Amino acid sequence: TLLGMGGVDYKLSSANDNLLSGALIPKNMTILMDSQRTNLSLYMYYADILKRKNFYSVLIMGVSSKRNQRDMRLSLSVMLINYLFSIGMAVYIYDPLFSDKEIMDIDDRIIVDNMSVKVDAVVCMTGHDDFQSLTQHQVNKNSLYNSKIIIDYFGVLRNLQFSNSTIYHSSGDGVLY
Repeated sequence: TLLGMGGVDYKLSSANDNLLSGALIPKNMTILMDSQRTNLSLYMYYADILKRKNFYSVLIMGVSSKRNQRDMRLSLSVMLINYLFSIGMAVYIYDPLFSDKEIMDIDDRIIVDNMSVKVDAVVCMTGHDDFQSLTQHQVNKNSLYNSKIIIDYFGVLRNLQFSNSTIYHSSGDGVLY
């Protein structure tokens, strides 16, 4: 266990704070400080771009904070959902690990969907195996294929084909508007 990080929830922002406050030379920890600030703000940035481009509906793939686990503690998806609602977006959620009721318990404005409804944008927030194992045939039949933009934070959809009008963006590829 790293000093100040604790044994279990090492992704807690307070764990980062503990590590940073105990650093002998805090300026050497700037990458950790920047990542703590930018991880969530990157998603907010994406949401603001979608709003500026007049996108009104978003499908979020995955609400779990951890791949292939039923764990919403510290979920960036949940924070993004709240932000999307605050800027007037319709939010659809698909996560095969949670029941419709569990997803609706996040916020009763959520529309639970299995990728069947046409949406303007798709944001893949979790690298679940179910998402990585999507076939081209499944994509062709669901809302992914004709979405205007797909933001795939983990790159799990990178080997699939989408319509010619769909913009596919994975972190760091420089393709986003």
